[in-house]
Amino acid sequence: MELFFNEISGYYKESNLYEAKARMANFLDLCKKANMEGFNLVRTNREFDFQELSDGYKISDWYSDATVPKNMKDLFLGYRKFPYETGDEASENRFIKATYKLNEPEETNYDGAVIEGLAWAFIRETLCISFPVNTVWRKTSICLNEEKGQKNLFVLAFHASQLGHIELHQIWIDSLKEIVLIKTALLPHQKKVNLRDDHGKDTLTAFAQKLLQSKYVAGVINSLPFNPRERNFVRCSYPDGKIELVLIWTDEGFGMTVQSTGRNLRETEAIAQILKDKYL
Repeated sequence: MELFFNEISGYYKESNLYEAKARMANFLDLCKKANMEGFNLVRTNREFDFQELSDGYKISDWYSDATVPKNMKDLFLGYRKFPYETGDEASENRFIKATYKLNEPEETNYDGAVIEGLAWAFIRETLCISFPVNTVWRKTSICLNEEKGQKNLFVLAFHASQLGHIELHQIWIDSLKEIVLIKTALLPHQKKVNLRDDHGKDTLTAFAQKLLQSKYVAGVINSLPFNPRERNFVRCSYPDGKIELVLIWTDEGFGMTVQSTGRNLRETEAIAQILKDKYL
């Protein structure tokens, strides 16, 4: 996955050299956090290095500034890449065939301006990042006007300029990632089964023993209340790996909560589908 830099946020300058350096340090922290989530680089326009952080102090000056730790500069230079174009023909054709303009009236200096970084982020269905220079560039989504021939559409680009924005986008970011399921190291006989001592326990225990054969099931947590009207084998999946299963072929609707190896909702839902395909 790739990030795109919002060039408009770079048009604003800090009032002094100290704030200019702080801007780059904070921006690098944002890039590092995004990298931890699978964004392997940030694309910028070719003019990025020549934008002024403060009067007379360009981003290129930050690269050669002896007061900036070398590891910070090396890390950022290895992370940023230009130009915006990714080499994907379909994306480039879409960008060429439309004009994208900023639609944020609170951005009084640049509302209605033709934009690039945000447009590329929207087209590539990824995240655009900015310097948090005003209230608009501290929002988590930015409105754009996509003009294509006689058609004008309002679209949203996902956006981040502060560390907390990555967490706010977490569910969406997880949806972009390739699902990689992990397997439990536990053998079937090592997995715990906790079920209530009431009607249906024998039926649930027998089915639980089948489920424990799955490499994606770590154990059975508890019995569910009876759900005689439930028609879905997978009643619910949760981000922490828990899956509620109902034995819909039983009149009483016996059910149990399974602990899977899922680390987020998408992984858990994928495991739930595997269990449904195999055991229903």
